[in-house]
Amino acid sequence: MNNEKKYKLKLNRHLFSTPLHLQSSTTPPLHSSTDTPSQSGNKINVKPKEYNGRSEENVITWLIALEEIMKNRCIIDDEKISLAVSLLGGTAL
Repeated sequence: MNNEKKYKLKLNRHLFSTPLHLQSSTTPPLHSSTDTPSQSGNKINVKPKEYNGRSEENVITWLIALEEIMKNRCIIDDEKISLAVSLLGGTAL
């Protein structure tokens, strides 16, 4: 496995190992350091799909979904580009 693939794999493992926090305006804020499993029932682990550039895929829909996942995981800007690039495949590269 080359270094770029190792880096992408390591980045994906890191970014997707933390739970996604979903909150609505009526949900009290979550405090991850004090949450018990029963208190944090609205945490889910969502992995973004790879975008391959096929005709049945919509790049705008993919970008919106990806941005929501990154926003909810509080991913910093420097990591967003790396994550998005790691999810490109097929003719999208």
